[in-house]
Amino acid sequence: MNSSDLEVSNNNYKYSTKESSVPGTFFHNIAIYDIPDKYSFGEGKGETFQIKKYHEYRIDKLSEKEKLEGWVRVLPKFVVREEEIFRNQKKMRVKKRNRNLSKLKINLSQVPSYLWNRLKKKYSKNNEYDEKNNTLNSVSRHSGYYIRDKIYKYDVFLSSVDNEIKKLYKIINSSNPDIASAKYLLDKINSEDLDKGWIIMKAEQIVNEARN
Repeated sequence: MNSSDLEVSNNNYKYSTKESSVPGTFFHNIAIYDIPDKYSFGEGKGETFQIKKYHEYRIDKLSEKEKLEGWVRVLPKFVVREEEIFRNQKKMRVKKRNRNLSKLKINLSQVPSYLWNRLKKKYSKNNEYDEKNNTLNSVSRHSGYYIRDKIYKYDVFLSSVDNEIKKLYKIINSSNPDIASAKYLLDKINSEDLDKGWIIMKAEQIVNEARN
């Protein structure tokens, strides 16, 4: 079990409604089945067991080290939250599905490997003054990327070394990595004030192993 999957309590409801103040963290209930002590798995036909109870676990977003090791966080399509509403002039608490739990701001080197092919460009509109024609024009400019992964929304901001990160990503996924190019790109990327994502960590690992 991953260290982030910390068991915190028992629950008799299928969905946890517990909230976390940490972005990317949520609670999830796992079913515990009532299985006979002498039951032998793998023998006979499939059987249906009754759910005995639920255990509530805290699920954290993956660290860069876990991404480097190839972990994939399997996310639910929604989480359940309790809300207060007024119905028939009475205040009551109801459970509602929330499909937009967390918006995570990351740089390109932190994008999980399995989401790279789902990167979508994001544009922002700005008003720019055209001195020649004395007009104010609305101009769309590339302002970053976004990715939707079930209850997560990734906001990938632009950096001055995005092209180098893209090249580095190709190198670390190559069957025969170009060590000299990787070292050159790492020197350039690490000269910027950028949080070190798993792609940079992986490239550093490859370069260090080549030296030994």
